[in-house]
Amino acid sequence: MKAVSLLQQRHIPFVTIDGDPSEEVASVNTDDRAGAYQILAHLLAIGHRRIGVLSLEAANKIDHAGFSLVRDKRLEGYAQALKEVGLSLQDPRVRVLHCECSLGGRRGARSLLSDSTAPTAVAAMSDIITLGAHACWAERGIRIPDQISLAGYDDIPESALVTPALTTVGQQGVEKGKKAGEILCSIIHEQSYEAHVLFQPRLVLRESTGPPESKGECQGVDRSRIELTSVVSSGISRAERRPERR
Repeated sequence: MKAVSLLQQRHIPFVTIDGDPSEEVASVNTDDRAGAYQILAHLLAIGHRRIGVLSLEAANKIDHAGFSLVRDKRLEGYAQALKEVGLSLQDPRVRVLHCECSLGGRRGARSLLSDSTAPTAVAAMSDIITLGAHACWAERGIRIPDQISLAGYDDIPESALVTPALTTVGQQGVEKGKKAGEILCSIIHEQSYEAHVLFQPRLVLRESTGPPESKGECQGVDRSRIELTSVVSSGISRAERRPERR
């Protein structure tokens, strides 16, 4: 990455957050692969087999590298969950759309439900995208999760304020920033520090996901009302520590 090379050339202390870990650079990350696996495994476990994925797309070239890394890790997690039930990202029952975070959720939501192979559940790579889909379907009278399940990623405060509240993946943004600051201070003062920290995400189950029809797979948004059985998960974050550097 150009910015990292420039900082190294000028000997400016820094720590990357959600970047590509390397031996030469201190980093703080969340396990995006594990988080994506958790959310899609949940949708598959409650019976969904027609899946829509609203993926991340960089809004500009500056954002491209960071978005690509996060997107690829999350796609790997989705792929792992799908493989365990005999599906893949290339399966005709799985549709992947790349969306910008601003208006992409609305556009993606409209596209996913535009034909007879509409999914019964949708996983989005960010809560911002998810909220766009949520608003789009609410405006059209599509009931979540009765007619389609919807899951996000990030657990931003707004995800708990909409109705129904979003099932999502929580990542410890404040903790990541705090840990990065601690590592940076240690580097500046030439103290020992944890070279790489990996936080584990947690699945947060709310009201926006539920099972499809009990008698076979449902046909998109035309299915009948079903009872919601989701509960809230209380996962605890943890960090993977690697050998300290001096």
